Amino acid sequence: MKQTIWKFTLGGIENTFMVPENGVVRYVGKDPETGNPAVWVQVDSSAVSEKRVFMIVGTGHQVESTDEFLGTVVCEPSVWHVFERK
Repeated sequence: MKQTIWKFTLGGIENTFMVPENGVVRYVGKDPETGNPAVWVQVDSSAVSEKRVFMIVGTGHQVESTDEFLGTVVCEPSVWHVFERK
């Protein structure tokens, strides 16, 4: 089974992507192409895909207690916190 890294650029508060199952988030940062927050996920591209929801929220905004924190991204002048909805 070969693994690859896929980039998912986040464009709004809630972002839904089809990601090969068991994909592991390896990095959260600023997409150099768009300037938006993004997640890089290690996947087995031959695996069946599943729906995954990533959210970006500003400091002080509420999230669900079940949302998993993935990281913080500085996209000046904003600071965004990235979560995955579980």
